[in-house]
Amino acid sequence: MLIVFGGLPGAGKTTADRALARRLKAVHVRVGTIAGAAIVRCPRRVETRTADIEGHQPPTRQAVVGRHDESWDRQHIVIDTPVKGVDENMADLVAHLGL
Repeated sequence: MLIVFGGLPGAGKTTADRALARRLKAVHVRVGTIAGAAIVRCPRRVETRTADIEGHQPPTRQAVVGRHDESWDRQHIVIDTPVKGVDENMADLVAHLGL
């Protein structure tokens, strides 16, 4: 099974990825290490976050605001990181996936 987290920089994708991988005893692969970032919706998070990967330089707000993203046209699950905590979001996700 491949689970892909997509979202804006600073939205909590890496936190959610790591929590789910721990919970499922799965491998976590951070595509952001290889690829670029998406458009930012939460400027304060992007402007104040620090890199947690050696040598990684987080994008500036200006760099991501002008970026164009394509719509995801397949079924998706929304995890609202500002509203719920990591544990609650992961419990919801695991339940939704039937894992």
